Amino acid sequence: MIRIAIVIPYSGMADLARQIFEEHTLYMRTHFHDLTEYSLEILVAATTEDALKTPTDCDAMIARGGTYQDLCQSGSSVPLVELIINGSDIVDILLKLRREFGTAPAAILGSKI
Repeated sequence: MIRIAIVIPYSGMADLARQIFEEHTLYMRTHFHDLTEYSLEILVAATTEDALKTPTDCDAMIARGGTYQDLCQSGSSVPLVELIINGSDIVDILLKLRREFGTAPAAILGSKI
């Protein structure tokens, strides 16, 4: 079994992370006949310090932004995978916000990394 951990900043993202994990696992089984067993551990950590304090037993960890950078510098022996948010991801979410909320103001917060 391959144990994967993902670091998310707040618990509201947990359902989405589980859903995407299950969809991807099903896709791999269906299209590539991958019968590998995977497990997902979700670490809710608002800060890198919270992520470092939470013990995890995994084969790989997924993180993004500053958390990914900080975990890389922490000297962790767990392989890290960077979750990249790109321009089209941002445009997609802005279009979704427009559909759901009209012309209400929206903001994007991020780090310089």
